[in-house]
Amino acid sequence: IMGFSAGAELAAPAALFFENFDQTNQAAGDRLAGVSSRPDFVGIIYPGPSPFARNRTPPPIPRNVPPSFTVCGGSGDRGHAIWAMEYYNAMLDLGVPNIEMHLYGNGRHPGDPLPDGSRMSGGLTARNGIPFGTWQDRFVDWFQDLGFLQKPGVETKAAKDSATFASQAPTPAV
Repeated sequence: IMGFSAGAELAAPAALFFENFDQTNQAAGDRLAGVSSRPDFVGIIYPGPSPFARNRTPPPIPRNVPPSFTVCGGSGDRGHAIWAMEYYNAMLDLGVPNIEMHLYGNGRHPGDPLPDGSRMSGGLTARNGIPFGTWQDRFVDWFQDLGFLQKPGVETKAAKDSATFASQAPTPAV
């Protein structure tokens, strides 16, 4: 699952609350009952506030939380960058494998006005040649590194690492 801005604000809880959703949705006759809603990965792209945002009570992170790729502009998109870091830091503190984050020095939230009066483009656009406009290349690198672009039926590195992590006892943060 991948979400952009407000969509990332929904993708983060999907990566955390899938077990609750699965337990709630086990009605007799439901063809999807028993099928996990756990995402294989989560893309958190210039997110709104996650469950880890300040002044919220953070949820316990499930041991089988999916790997995450987080990207945002930095000081040019300060609020979203803080929310991105809060999500990433929660995963990092727990030691979740295969998490990756990119904050770009020159980048703004899509739709925000630029100094020349134009608007910042969003999504997968090139963003006038700034490095933030190539974040999707970093995502493809991460996605490939985790084994998601293999032939069907081959267990991914992400799945192996997540299973190993889930089977281990939690270790205290440093």
